[in-house]
This record gives sequence, structure tokens and C-alpha cells, in this order.
Amino acid sequence: MKIVSLSPIVTETLVLLGVEDEIIGITPYCKRYLNDPTGKAIVGTCTKVNYEKLSRLRPDIIFTMEPVQNRLDEELRSKGYMTFKVRAHTNVHTILSNIVDIGLVTNRIYEARELALRLEERIERVYMRTRKTKSRPKVFVDHLWSYEHSTTFGALSYINDGLWIAGGINVFHDKLIEFFEPNYDEVLERDPDIVLVSFDPIKNITIEKYLNLRPKMRLSKAYRKKAIYLIPETKEVNLSHPGPSFVNTIEYLEGLFERNRST
Repeated sequence: MKIVSLSPIVTETLVLLGVEDEIIGITPYCKRYLNDPTGKAIVGTCTKVNYEKLSRLRPDIIFTMEPVQNRLDEELRSKGYMTFKVRAHTNVHTILSNIVDIGLVTNRIYEARELALRLEERIERVYMRTRKTKSRPKVFVDHLWSYEHSTTFGALSYINDGLWIAGGINVFHDKLIEFFEPNYDEVLERDPDIVLVSFDPIKNITIEKYLNLRPKMRLSKAYRKKAIYLIPETKEVNLSHPGPSFVNTIEYLEGLFERNRST
């Protein structure tokens, strides 16, 4: 099967399922999750593709993601390409079910179910340690897409779910939405104990630089408690990546919240 993946989430999953050799096209953001990116054509980004390259590659299947690639998925189908759109990650268990779906499409159902089961067991071990936690820290996640633009997450997101499993609670857990641009006055009203700043490492963010970009956060409880944490996106820990490795992120957050409670 000749596969094009337009999502690093899908690419990570495909590699773990043992079909890396079948991947012929990717986005630049997929490289991090490949063992060997040699020979993989960069065919586009999350919002557009190079149709000249696609026509030469002649893929059997193109993986896309909802909701950000809904329009692109329709465009690809209108041009005659076979696509499989992976469902939005509204909770942690969607990550697991999407692994099984990808396994079905690529004829790796046994490998997919084994991978999902191993990840589920790790999630369950964390939750058994945190489920009776009485002092859950209120957590604000600030994802810096650019120096000017941030998003955070509501109840209908894997991060909201992951924070709870790890022993915390999202300050916006009551908003029935996936992600949105935060109002920092409202963030202060919700009084987070911890702020997690997610960003691409190429931005070279420091705590001081973040506070200069988001000066209202100097008024937060998290700032007074010295509980503003920078979390650069890596292959191992990444708040903005609901792939299989998000289980690593949950385990990381459990440790961070526990250390925060003990200080």
C-alpha cells in the first residue's frame, strides 16, 4: 500500500504499526516521528497539498484529520483521491480508537489492538494513582502558535481529559468546545494554580519572554507560586500532539503535578 500522511499524529501511529516503509508522502511536521525520513516526499502541510507531487506519487490512501483538514479532505476526494479522515480527539480514548481505525485501514489490526491495549494499561495505571486526588491543581494550558496567537482547550479535547487523568483539572473544563483563543482576563478570574506553556522549540521561549508576551500572567497565582512551566514540543512530550505518545505526556504531567503539590 502506498500511503500519504498529512498528519504527524497518523505518521507516528503508522510507524508504530510497522508500516513506515509504505509511507511515500508526508508533511514537514511528520519527520519527527519517522525512524528514517529518507525518500519520503513532502507533499504539503495541514491546509494545502502539492497536487503535482501527488499525481506523480499516485497514493492508494491519503490520511487526513478532522476538523482542521475537513475542507482539504473534501478537495482531495473531489479530485479522485481515496482518503481516510481520522476523527477529532475529543478525549484520550479517541486516541486509542483512532489507532484501531488506522490499523483496520492498513491491514494491521492485530498490531493496532496490541498497541492500543498497552497504552490503555499505562493510562489506567496513572488513573488508579490519581483518581482519589483531593487537591487537584487548576491548570491553564497556553499553546503558543505564534508570538501573537494562542489557543487553549475546553471540555471537548484530549487535553482536558489528559489533565484529569494526570491529577489536575482544566480551568476551562466547563466550556463545551475543543479549542479557542483565551481571554487572559478570564484566565485570571479562573485563577490557575499551574500554567503550562506549549510551544515549538524553534521559538526559543523563556519564562521571561513568555511573560513579556502575555503580561497579564504576572498577576496570576501560578506566577506567584512560580508554577509557570514551559513544555516545548518534542517526540516524547507534546501537549499539542494527540498521538500514541500522548500517554508519555500524561505520565509527565502526573509527575509535574505531584512535584507541584509537594512544594
